[in-house]
Amino acid sequence: MVPGHAQDSPQAPDLLQHLLPSRFPAAWNAAFDARGQLAHGGRCSTIAATVIVVDYFQSEPANTEAQLDTFDGAGFFGAFTHGPDDHGWQVAATLASPFDAVLPTGAAALTECVQYALLDISGLTYEQIVALLKQAIGAQPADRKLIVNLSLGFGKKFCGPGVDQLCTAENAAATPPGLLQWEIERRVLAAIEWAAFTNAALEQRLLLVQAAGNERAARADNGGLGVRYAGMRQARLISPFALATQLGALEALYSPRSQQAVGLWTSAAQPSLLLDDARVQFLQQMAQRRASRVPGLDNLLLVGSATLPATHWHGDIAESAFSNEGAMLLAVGEEVVSLGGVLRDGTSFAAPQVSGLAAYLWAISELKTRPAAETAALLKATATSKSLLDAYAATQALDAQPAIGTPRIREALLDVDADGRFDERDLQRFADAYGLANPTPPTPEARDYSRFDLNGDGATGGINALAFDLDRAQVAAGGAPRFDAVERTIEDYSVTFNEPVLSDLQVLCYYAYSALYAGGSPTPAQEAFRTSVLGPDRCVRARMNTRFASQVSGPAPLEVTVEVPAGNGQYAPAPDLHVAFTPSCGSVSPSSGRTDAAGRLSTTVAPEGCSSSVTVTAVASANEGTEPLARKTVTAAVGDAAAIRSLSLDVGGSTPGRIDVSVSRSDDGFWEVIASVPIAEVASLDALVNAALVGTSRLEIGLGVRVAEPVTLDLNVDLEVGGVVILGATPAACASNISVRVGAVRRGDGIGSGMAGVAGCLGRVALTVGDVSPDDASRGIHVAATNTAVSVTAGRVGRVAVGNSYFGGGASGMRVDTRTQSYGTLVISQVSDSTVSVQGSLQRVPGQVAGLWVQSSSNLTLSSIAGSELTGFYIDHSSFASPPSIAVGQLKRLAGDTGSNSGFVQIVASSGLSLGSITMGDVEGDLSIQDNRGFSNEDARAFAQQRSVGGATRISGNQP
Repeated sequence: MVPGHAQDSPQAPDLLQHLLPSRFPAAWNAAFDARGQLAHGGRCSTIAATVIVVDYFQSEPANTEAQLDTFDGAGFFGAFTHGPDDHGWQVAATLASPFDAVLPTGAAALTECVQYALLDISGLTYEQIVALLKQAIGAQPADRKLIVNLSLGFGKKFCGPGVDQLCTAENAAATPPGLLQWEIERRVLAAIEWAAFTNAALEQRLLLVQAAGNERAARADNGGLGVRYAGMRQARLISPFALATQLGALEALYSPRSQQAVGLWTSAAQPSLLLDDARVQFLQQMAQRRASRVPGLDNLLLVGSATLPATHWHGDIAESAFSNEGAMLLAVGEEVVSLGGVLRDGTSFAAPQVSGLAAYLWAISELKTRPAAETAALLKATATSKSLLDAYAATQALDAQPAIGTPRIREALLDVDADGRFDERDLQRFADAYGLANPTPPTPEARDYSRFDLNGDGATGGINALAFDLDRAQVAAGGAPRFDAVERTIEDYSVTFNEPVLSDLQVLCYYAYSALYAGGSPTPAQEAFRTSVLGPDRCVRARMNTRFASQVSGPAPLEVTVEVPAGNGQYAPAPDLHVAFTPSCGSVSPSSGRTDAAGRLSTTVAPEGCSSSVTVTAVASANEGTEPLARKTVTAAVGDAAAIRSLSLDVGGSTPGRIDVSVSRSDDGFWEVIASVPIAEVASLDALVNAALVGTSRLEIGLGVRVAEPVTLDLNVDLEVGGVVILGATPAACASNISVRVGAVRRGDGIGSGMAGVAGCLGRVALTVGDVSPDDASRGIHVAATNTAVSVTAGRVGRVAVGNSYFGGGASGMRVDTRTQSYGTLVISQVSDSTVSVQGSLQRVPGQVAGLWVQSSSNLTLSSIAGSELTGFYIDHSSFASPPSIAVGQLKRLAGDTGSNSGFVQIVASSGLSLGSITMGDVEGDLSIQDNRGFSNEDARAFAQQRSVGGATRISGNQP
């Protein structure tokens, strides 16, 4: 709902231009009635959060027409002196200017449900900014949820003779390198101060929204700094609060010995910004001394800028040329309407839109009672395919968050008169808005963003269709909607609603015949009114059936049959309807026509220039250009008897209680469901699958098993595969027992190619394979599971990875038993409370990096490891339940490596190890044993002296 939504009103939709692509007006409809008043005449009973705006607040702009009144009761921290920099006021207005008919309108809409704190950071150092924010947070109630909007980054003026000028190429060249490095060091020190302040409890209630920065392109306000130094255009390094999440990687980010750092902080013909080893070590020590933990990323949103397309349509946006790399979300950051109608650009004006939406979601639901990371996950999960913030999708998704109850967002969208019920009075308002009294309802001339826009396309009524999640119970990870075909009975007719393409009227029909109408118990009069306004004439319309081969090698017939309601739940042929055929990768003849007396029309499809498949969409309507009555899309593979390239088993995910077996014969993403077996009949699955695979010699892409309901599955596919993945997709899958056997796994064309993976929670998994990418140390067996016993038997394997790997993040509560002939690399990352047993010889794959890596793991029980020559031995920030026995050969450099990227040993910040249980040969590279618990520096020196070390030896901080 747009305040003053008529185009000739003081605030027409076009003047909210930057909020339109993210569908804010549709999201606001959940809180306002058709008059633009707060629904139910209510006011916020509680304060949802405090939004803290950290920015430059000097003199308030003149003639703001009360658009900053929202902040009259705000908390003020800092000097707020007179001066020209009103950046913070403009940002604050973008976030929460009042919801009225005067420019601008803030993204938050329900400004009275939120308190605000404004922090003026003018003239402050980085450390002082952190201190001021700490003060502001400390001034809030201890249980108050917080949103911190950071439309600022590190300064750009640290070059030139006075170290106070933009870092143009000339100024940077004239600045002593030591001063440039001091600037970088100050940034890290400020990040350390923020990390020292944060803790897990604070992160639960604090959502950080950080502008990604504008350094990716040269601009007058940045001196081209990010063009010359890649590190200056990285969103995760843009401010103390973002940089704090990277404190565990200081050496990789800043040391001249790190190739990553060299790429970030050096520039042709410009001074290097790299820190020397002493400074890096000093910062590492400061971080360890001051901060007991590295802040997480889960409650941080890095917001980049998107363009504002002339269409104001979300599908037409692109990332702004200046927006820094690594943004997690985009919002429109160009031509943003600010105070006085001035148009602004920059990620500074994208970030407050995200903060405003978060505040709005907290105001209309109990999402505010959940950890802030869940809000961040929801906003990312509901963003568009281009990562653009989608306010309407996020608002709808609140209904599918079981932890917060039922916010009844859909009920609010339908209750346009805000009397607390969706009933015949609301239906009449919708019917009037859509022009349903007209036998041919009008098509909107333009988007008006009214209160009656249900599908979120910006238009009121009409034939335009957009995705809408009707059944709200089916969601993907993070709260993202799942768009499927759903059924609804409408006056004895079973109607299929295709969620990816729904008009306003279709959404209205679905809910008018649901339990939402009249509280689920409509009176006879209310039912009669519903039939008169909607009924089968408006809601059932027509259905279409098609006949088309699944495989074609030349021109092939496509026949459609259209039927319309005939009363009492029956259908009759629909003669004389217009049907248009639209091919993708091919041609049709004829391209349109009218159905005969039996409701049929045929065309010939020719797969011209199609290498894998041909697709045709048929649309039936009364006449060309009028409202579609039925639509169907068909696809056929192109070629002679194409072999199956990929096989997928979906247990209870797409169809509850059943196992859907799908195959793909091409690489275009088209899947054909060849069988659907009740889970109770799972014993028949093996024979069915192998019968389908007759004639297939190799699954080029691979085999996937996705488990959403508990099952005991035994599957034997005696074929070589491009990859195999077994995924526990829901908590219910934790009670499963899965056994899968395949042949060798060798790299093919698909995602996860060359790998055998187990992820999620599955109970027990037994996977038997042949060789798994034996010549590629980057691929092999990957296990990232939770509370699962995993047994893998394999031949020769390129890599064994457990925990944070290709198929998922960290893992816990696992028992992993891997039996191999040999494996080239072992990686264990972010694993806790688990037992990992890897049998077989750890042998280097010729010409590749190979070794043992254990990092960021805790309470790990690791079996004996036996191997030969390696290129790396790395144990970092890990603890062991008991000392593992490890015996390997020499640590060899890779050919041509004269640095420290191979042939090294690094045992750092770990516990539960015994150097006496580690046997290895000579070390051609560096040997570092630092900050461990369980043995002394003397023990470490004795260990080092037992072998030749070709590089540097670093021993310090070890304690028994």
